[in-house]
Amino acid sequence: MQGALDVAVRTTSTVNEALATGARFGSFRAPFIRVRLREAASAVRLEISPAFAMEQSVWRAIALAVGLNIHALFAQILEDSIRDTRLEFPWPLPAGSQRLHAFFSCRLKFNARAFAFEVPSQLADLPSPFADPGLHAKALEALQMTGSGNNASLSRTVESLIAMHLPNRLSEENAARQLGLARRTFVRRLADSGVGFRGLLDGVLRERVRSMSAAGRMSREEMAAALGYADATSLSRACRRWFGSKR
Repeated sequence: MQGALDVAVRTTSTVNEALATGARFGSFRAPFIRVRLREAASAVRLEISPAFAMEQSVWRAIALAVGLNIHALFAQILEDSIRDTRLEFPWPLPAGSQRLHAFFSCRLKFNARAFAFEVPSQLADLPSPFADPGLHAKALEALQMTGSGNNASLSRTVESLIAMHLPNRLSEENAARQLGLARRTFVRRLADSGVGFRGLLDGVLRERVRSMSAAGRMSREEMAAALGYADATSLSRACRRWFGSKR
């Protein structure tokens, strides 16, 4: 899908359309981010944020990787004009930041209000050197077909969220909030993929029990605590429901 997204962005008719395509389909390629297009009189911006709560150090690493991908793509579309664009990061200048400039030909800004890629408005109407309406349509078709199955991606994201929060139990409401969805929309999208939140939670806990039991390093009480159960008896009841016997 990186190929389809890359082709779809490159083959638009203008830089502005390339930015809009990236905003629309960026999360198809990377469901752990949310992308928003903001247009002002002076600039057009892609603002990228995490799709769910994560450690700041993890988000910084992901943001740097995403920034490198954005730069590589738009450096070819904008050619020499890439030097007039800017990548913004919402944290202080990191140690060894001088080494970053070897990888970026755009300007870099730290302590910004958001993680964003900003293109001056006068560049937004420039034509893409790779514009190809037929190829663009085919790339969009591939992305939209993936989008129709994007509920499966949502399920995997929710499973990751559940696992990340253990031993605390993530609620359906909190999962929806972290994904930026209304609870009703969240429930409907999960239902569209044939699962419910409780089923995903059970699945994560069941597989954790299976792997912990196979490793054989934890007592039943330690397993219960690691999975958020009140006591070993509660875990045993869940195991009988999942496996039909004590595990």
